[in-house]
Amino acid sequence: MRRQTSATDINPVSERSGPSGIPQSALPTAKRRAEQMPPAPQPPFNRMRMSVAGGPGPSRPQQNTGLAVPGAAQFAPRASMMPGGGGAPQTVRKEVGQFGRTPLKASGLRGAPGTGRPGLQVYGPGKETRPITHKQYQALMHREILDYLVAHRCPIANLSLKTLQAPTGRDFHDIFRFLMKDIDDHFVPGRWGKPEEEVIILLRDLKYPLVDGISKTALTTPGSSSSWPILLAMLHWLVTIAMELPKWEDPEISRDFNLVPAEDIPRDVELPNFASLVTSDYIFKAYEVYMGGSDSFKGPDDDLATIIDNRIEAVIQRSDETERRIAKLMSSIDKLELKTSELVELDNEQKKLEGQIAQFKGLIQDREVKTTKIITAVELFKEQIRNEEAEIAALNKGHEHIMATIAEQGLSVEEVKQMNNDRDNLKRTLEDLLPKSAEAAQTTGQLEIDLGRRSDAIDQMLSRYTSMLYDTELLPTAPEPFSHISFKLELNTAVSNPLDMLKGDDLKNVIHPALSRIAEMKSEERASLEDEKIQADEDLDSLTQRCHKMEEDAEPKENELLVLLKKIEELRMTVAGETAAANAESGKLEQELGSMEMESKQSDVVLTSRKQRLEVECSGHAGGGQPMPDEFRLPTNVKPTHYDLIFKTDLDNMTFQGHGTIDIDVVEDTEEIVLNASPDLAIKDVKVFSEALKTEQTQGSTELKQDQEKERITAKFATPLPKGSKAKLQLGWEGKLGDNMTGELTPTAARKAFPSWDEPLLKAEYTITMISRADTVNLSNMPAVSERPFVESPEATEGDGKSIGKLAKMFSLKSEAAAPRVKGWKITKFEKTPLMSSYLLAFANGHFEHLESSYKSPLSGKTIPLRMYATPEIIHQAAFALDVKAKVMPIYEKVFQLEYPLPKLDTLVAHDFDAGAMENWGLITGRTSAFLVDPKKSDLAAKKRVATVMSHECAHLWFGDLVTMEWWDNLWLNEGFATLMGEVMIIDKVFPQWRVDSDFINAHLARALDLDSVRSSHPIEVPVPDANQINQIFDALSYSKAGSVLRMLAYYVGEDIFLKGVAIYLSKHIYSNSVTRNLWEGIGEASGRDVPKMLDNWILKIGFPVVTVREHGDSITIRQDRFLATGDPTEEENQTIWEIPLSIKTVDADGKVSVDRAILLTEREATIKVDTSRPFKLNSGTTGVYRVAYTPERITKLGEEAAKSGSAFSLEDRMGLVADAFILAKAGTSKTSAALSLVNTLKNEEENLVWSTMASQISGVQKLYWEQSEEVREDIDAFARALYKPLVDKLGYEYSATDSPDTIELRTLAISSAATAKEPSVIAELQSRFKHFVETGDDSKIPADLIRSTYTTAVRHGGRTEYDAVKKVYKNPPTPSAKISAMLAMTASEDSELIDETLAFILTDVQIQDTMYFFAGSASNRLARRKLNAFFKENYDKFMKMFEGNFSISRLITYNFQDLTSEEDAKATEEFFKGKDVSKFNLALAQALDSIHANAKWLERSKGDVTSWLKEWKKQAKL
Repeated sequence: MRRQTSATDINPVSERSGPSGIPQSALPTAKRRAEQMPPAPQPPFNRMRMSVAGGPGPSRPQQNTGLAVPGAAQFAPRASMMPGGGGAPQTVRKEVGQFGRTPLKASGLRGAPGTGRPGLQVYGPGKETRPITHKQYQALMHREILDYLVAHRCPIANLSLKTLQAPTGRDFHDIFRFLMKDIDDHFVPGRWGKPEEEVIILLRDLKYPLVDGISKTALTTPGSSSSWPILLAMLHWLVTIAMELPKWEDPEISRDFNLVPAEDIPRDVELPNFASLVTSDYIFKAYEVYMGGSDSFKGPDDDLATIIDNRIEAVIQRSDETERRIAKLMSSIDKLELKTSELVELDNEQKKLEGQIAQFKGLIQDREVKTTKIITAVELFKEQIRNEEAEIAALNKGHEHIMATIAEQGLSVEEVKQMNNDRDNLKRTLEDLLPKSAEAAQTTGQLEIDLGRRSDAIDQMLSRYTSMLYDTELLPTAPEPFSHISFKLELNTAVSNPLDMLKGDDLKNVIHPALSRIAEMKSEERASLEDEKIQADEDLDSLTQRCHKMEEDAEPKENELLVLLKKIEELRMTVAGETAAANAESGKLEQELGSMEMESKQSDVVLTSRKQRLEVECSGHAGGGQPMPDEFRLPTNVKPTHYDLIFKTDLDNMTFQGHGTIDIDVVEDTEEIVLNASPDLAIKDVKVFSEALKTEQTQGSTELKQDQEKERITAKFATPLPKGSKAKLQLGWEGKLGDNMTGELTPTAARKAFPSWDEPLLKAEYTITMISRADTVNLSNMPAVSERPFVESPEATEGDGKSIGKLAKMFSLKSEAAAPRVKGWKITKFEKTPLMSSYLLAFANGHFEHLESSYKSPLSGKTIPLRMYATPEIIHQAAFALDVKAKVMPIYEKVFQLEYPLPKLDTLVAHDFDAGAMENWGLITGRTSAFLVDPKKSDLAAKKRVATVMSHECAHLWFGDLVTMEWWDNLWLNEGFATLMGEVMIIDKVFPQWRVDSDFINAHLARALDLDSVRSSHPIEVPVPDANQINQIFDALSYSKAGSVLRMLAYYVGEDIFLKGVAIYLSKHIYSNSVTRNLWEGIGEASGRDVPKMLDNWILKIGFPVVTVREHGDSITIRQDRFLATGDPTEEENQTIWEIPLSIKTVDADGKVSVDRAILLTEREATIKVDTSRPFKLNSGTTGVYRVAYTPERITKLGEEAAKSGSAFSLEDRMGLVADAFILAKAGTSKTSAALSLVNTLKNEEENLVWSTMASQISGVQKLYWEQSEEVREDIDAFARALYKPLVDKLGYEYSATDSPDTIELRTLAISSAATAKEPSVIAELQSRFKHFVETGDDSKIPADLIRSTYTTAVRHGGRTEYDAVKKVYKNPPTPSAKISAMLAMTASEDSELIDETLAFILTDVQIQDTMYFFAGSASNRLARRKLNAFFKENYDKFMKMFEGNFSISRLITYNFQDLTSEEDAKATEEFFKGKDVSKFNLALAQALDSIHANAKWLERSKGDVTSWLKEWKKQAKL
């Protein structure tokens, strides 16, 4: 099956849509969906049609496309908005309000005196007569007709009294058709041509007496015609017939269905009621009044009275039958009443369980108290840790500052400490010495000189230490000079120039005191100063020794400091570990609480379920001793071998019926049979016939046990079926055709069409018979063996008579061939199928036409017919898909050496389809965008999609159909192989110019690794025991990652050996089921390798590795770790060791390139000999499923080598290099600026696929910065414009028939990307072409490959005119791809009003299958993303109902949330879904939340980096 994919594939930035991308589906006309409204009151005999399965509800009117598959709305014509369609009306008249009318008296006719013409009179309450005017009577008919039309939901827009007073021709014909539809089930509007001819013919068929008085001209403009009174009376006559009036005399019905507001009844007259109007006399007298007493009037028609009498009698008979059935049912209910003792026992059991629940809740409360205490303790501990971390941070900061200063001065720690101590000691010592030194200087000149010398020495030492301390900032300010220095300077000034002292009194006064003081001191203090001098010398010597001692003591203190720093670091690590442990413990506690809450809820459910079971079983049928069935899988006590199924589809009434006879093998003695059946099926007439017992046992439908949650029914029988015997199970069912797109039966929808063992392992044969309208086409898996109309004929053979008679009785058929305008029935029987799983069964009914071709089997020489079926208006677009099918089928047979086993292969195109396509064996089905291409108007991307989808589905005919997985956990065996074989290996042989193997890197590998990089990913082979969860694993991992791993294996062992192993695998398991081990055995047999050893971790483990490369000159060390987009895998998450094919590409000294594909990395880390002075690269050809992280220097070298002409790095190497650079930057392994530099280096690249990779990554950066400043966003756009504008100038806007596919796609990519980056010249060019299209209707100036970018650019930079123009294209598209382009363009508007209008449009006018395009487009619009998020939340319940049971809901979740970029968004998303049932999309939700977290971290890490890089780039680019 081909699934729909991510929003990136339909991003307006990129014109291409990968093979697994979002499908480009379309429908020729726009549809309208009405809001759910309560149904209007309906009498028991009402014939109103309902189009929504399960009763009144939202109706989505659709085109009558003709597909009819039970349980599948898209296989049935939608409720038409033409009369009889039964869809909900688009508007409801407010003036109708609450319907009500007082029952009226019987009335009669009297002449109206004074009027000049016959008149009307009515009887009042006292039998007195009061006249009623013609105008009043006309108003009466207006009201009666209007009430009937409103009550029966006539779909005429703005229906009101005004419409009936002066109707247009169209209004009249629509009302007439609506009434005819309710009268005659087989009426077909427009069958006879013009509407007026249709009216005349039908009125004559009904023997309407006044038909000759109605002209065609009057029917064209009835409101302005003189014949309008006749026509109004005719409409009233039709209403009278349709209402089957005798039933309205019932007072209960009269009370419930009074439809005329009391205030609308004329105050002066009591109007006749419906009962009086039933008499032919009254009706025709009324006609005579309006004919003015015309003599041409002949009176009532006896046939009409007979018809009405017969209808009344039929209603009475049905009423009697209903009463008898009610009496019978009441009798049955009385028999099933529970005994009083059993009820008491049941109540006791319930009370006991309630007590257990109360006890359990008490335990939960105790646990909550304990948890609260633990959380409080954890918070206190966290606070303590935060305080300690703050202190440590302060210490670290101070330490770092000191160490930085010391490093600048070139000092060691001990030198700094010594200097600090020396400074203090010297200061104290000098303060003691200085006074004595001053006295000595005054005593003697010689001593002054000696002391001067010593003082100089001291000064130098002090200055050196002081300066060092000051320079290292250990002193806050420069030291003040000591007093002895000042004294010394004064003294030196006084004695250095003695001659100057003789000049002037001032000098004399200054110097004389000093000389006198010296003379006095010489004789008195000489001896004392000499002693002091000696003491000073000794003190200096002592000081020097102390300095040496302090230097020796500093070394152990430095060691202590280092030990302290180490302890600080250990403490920090301990705190971090304890914090992580505390967080983990807190997380575990939260999970436990969540689990306990869930268990509590489950207990409530179990209690309710058990109570219901006891209520059913306590009537005496609970015995038997059979074991309870497996929780998620059906019991194995019986096994089906053949289904004989009969389906009757009625597209007019949107219903289906079925009857089946199922052959079963009894594996164990059993008295019950359990099988799957949807709650939407009404099961009846259950019987089992045992060949061993020769008995038939009947199980009434009311006695069946039904498990709605598990979609199972259990039929119990009185006599057990013996082991080893065979039996036949017979049963019937009924259902409604819905409109939720679930047309395919995969994975578990077969049970919606018929009761079955709906598991892939339980294969059986199927024989299908279809009963349908004679003018439709029936299709199924096998060719038809017979098809005949149903005609009751005595000439039929005995066998035919019995068979047809049985079907006629079973399905209430009757011959309708006598009525020429009525569609009769036909019966089509198909050949028996081979053994196959239930999900592969298909049957369809509709108004189809077909194209036909064939191919000749290269193995057997047989000619296999091939057909494409579609509705007539689109069948011409299916020729390309048919041609692809004819080309790939013989290639598959050659490659697998297995012939296609069925006698034909059809493909059916559906207008409504959930998946892209479905591989039903012999009858492939899919949506329009998957199979339709207009050769003149479709773009290259559309052709690629059709070709790859068709090839993908044909691959499934072997992978999935012939050999089927045992259970859905091995889904990848189907989808992984179909992806690789169908979209790469086989299609490459048909279209080698497309280079699909290289394109696989962008289309599948990148998509797979993106999804697998989040924590909420899952293994390729993932356990899915619950069938309700299966839809969620139809994702990029089961398709793209599985295909990528198989591609990696094929490159490693060689493609030929790989295909040989695949052929061995298929041949050993034809018509049976398989598991992963079986495939490994086949490839291992062909290759001689231990495949499980190599690939088990790739298939069974979550995630993929990133290989980190470190260089050592002549070798490299490589290490593998699990890659996460957030860049933070835990130790527990990083346990897997993959066996990685390294595929190392090297270039020798002569420039010779070689690739070593034999090297496997089988451990965490390894060293490999590589000459790092020459270019080299891991993962050559980007064939491996992993990322490679190089050093920044190596990335630069790789980019330079990749940019060279004739580079050693191939196209695929360059694609992988660019992708790795950006993804690793997102995870924080490298910088985003390095990735941008790499792209800038490759700006002269010429290959389209490399540009496609770069454009995708740049678009990701633009999307990441969507809510950042205008300046940053404009800089990113400027960089993008600088890349794409030169390409546009080089390639131009015109496409040629001689252009290669690469040229076409590169031109499209360059123009669309430049327009997205707001390149003015490109915008102007596209606007000009679109303007010409709008003004003239001529689209020849818009090439097919530029339609999407032209539409999108015009709307983004335009207004209402442009928006309405693309909206018109959406409603009437020429091709499926044009419709998708129009949808995406509608979502591109930057006008707030138009954005709101588009979102509202989704719920009113959009076909269900198209909703995802509007979501994806709106999510890509920066100004619409927040509005989309709010819109989805406001209408959450509507969307859940709309997409119930299909694949699309997960995609809506993804589009709506995954591109948000803040932690606040993540919290708001979690809060919104809290308490909601997310079981159908829990994987998609978890993955979206992981993406938000990853985006937030990437944005935080890259802000400054990207901004700085852009500023530098602008300088270099001189912008």
